[in-house]
Amino acid sequence: MRNLMASVFLLSLSLGICKVSAAGTDISGTWAFLVHHADPELGDTRETFVFKQDGDKLSGTYSGSLGEFKVTGTVKGDDTIFSVEASRLDQTFTLSFSGKIMSPNKMTGTLKYPVNQTANWTATKN
Repeated sequence: MRNLMASVFLLSLSLGICKVSAAGTDISGTWAFLVHHADPELGDTRETFVFKQDGDKLSGTYSGSLGEFKVTGTVKGDDTIFSVEASRLDQTFTLSFSGKIMSPNKMTGTLKYPVNQTANWTATKN
């Protein structure tokens, strides 16, 4: 009986751990991004994102080289997708980010921006 109770307890504990990791990491907070552009003229840029996560819904703000804009997106497990609708010189465009949450304080991913160009990014939570 004692072994049965221990087995039930360990099974319950392992199912709880699986449930937590399936839900993913909450990335709410301020993140410092370093974007590595393929175009050498653009170089590397530093951007700041402030995220608010509610379940799998992501919102927040972007501030950086383009100004300040709203962010919308999702977090599913350790994957995140978010976008910034920005404007510059009377043109509106969308920056699309996709990434992998490596830890509660680190993410990496890819940025797709107009004219089918991409950049890689890394981010650390402040």
